[in-house]
Amino acid sequence: MPAEKQPDSALTVDQLRQKVFEDQSTDAEAVKQREEAIGQLSDAYVKQQDAKALTDLLAQLRPFFAVIPKAKTAKIVRNIIDQIAKIPNSTEIQVHIDLRAV
Repeated sequence: MPAEKQPDSALTVDQLRQKVFEDQSTDAEAVKQREEAIGQLSDAYVKQQDAKALTDLLAQLRPFFAVIPKAKTAKIVRNIIDQIAKIPNSTEIQVHIDLRAV
C-alpha cells in the first residue's frame, strides 16, 4: 500500500525547514510556496514556544530576503515578529530583533 502524503499542516519542523531552505529558485510560484512554508514553520515554533528558533529563522532567511521584493520581505519579517510576540516572556527577544533591524 503506498504511503499517503501528509497534509501540509501535519509536516514536522524538519520537513518544513527543508521546504523553506531546499528550493532556492525565485520564480513567483516558488516564492509563494516558500512564504507559506515559512508561515507554517513559524507557527510550529510558536507551538513549541521557541522564540530563539524564530530569531534564528529571521537571520537564516536574509539571503532569501535579498532576492524577493521588499514588500514581501517586510510581510514575512512582520509575521515572524508577531509570532514571537505570541510567546510568553519574549519581550527581550523582540527588543533585540528591533535593535538589530535598525
